[in-house]
Amino acid sequence: MQKRIVIVDDEDLMRYSLTTAFRNETTEVLAVADGKTALQALSLATVDLCLLDVQLPDMSGLAIMAHLRRAAPRTRIIIMTGSEVSDDVFKAIRGNAHAFLAKPFELDQLKLLVNRMLVADGPLSRDESAAIRDSMPSLKWLADDFRKNERRPLSSRINCIAAGEHTADSATPLAAEVLDISEAGMCIVTESCLEPGRVLLFNDAPGRRAGVVRWSMNAGRGNAYRAGIQFIAPEGAASTMGTGSIGWMENTA
Repeated sequence: MQKRIVIVDDEDLMRYSLTTAFRNETTEVLAVADGKTALQALSLATVDLCLLDVQLPDMSGLAIMAHLRRAAPRTRIIIMTGSEVSDDVFKAIRGNAHAFLAKPFELDQLKLLVNRMLVADGPLSRDESAAIRDSMPSLKWLADDFRKNERRPLSSRINCIAAGEHTADSATPLAAEVLDISEAGMCIVTESCLEPGRVLLFNDAPGRRAGVVRWSMNAGRGNAYRAGIQFIAPEGAASTMGTGSIGWMENTA
């Protein structure tokens, strides 16, 4: 499914850089320089994510933020600013946005956050929020919410097989540590960076036999990586191995 991002920033270079970073065959990006144009764009189609500057030439970005929360509550909002904000402004941001990012920031770090938000089917989990915050010094605040399937802590080791990206023949044995688990998915730590979309077949996961990688990031210690796994039925795993595409599956992990 095509994703839509709207970038609202009056800096030409910022709009160009963010558009270039996020526009691809699966993501449509519209960049605008003022609040009036932003409100028009946001009213024309469903938007998955809005990257929003606070200081705009014709209105405050906070007014656009408040409008989005009323009109499109499922749209994720990342507030960006290079200025100091008052306690009242920060309180408003915490009550309406999903993240608050200080300029300047590393584009690669923002891409990690944006990519994760685009695949999330609910609020980020506590573990995911912590991992993202630890990796982004410019991130001043990130919503610390829970997914619709709440996970419970679990300290366990499992063995699994990571199917090849494009063929079921190139499978790799993998050992992982389970950090938490829910009815829909789990968070694991491995020594390998697993690409989103990889299918995992579990030998001894609690009550589950297969899953798909939804996100992966450095765990902040050595060569360890965290990964979010969405459980799928074994027959679903068989149908996705070798296709490189799992877009039809509901993302509830």
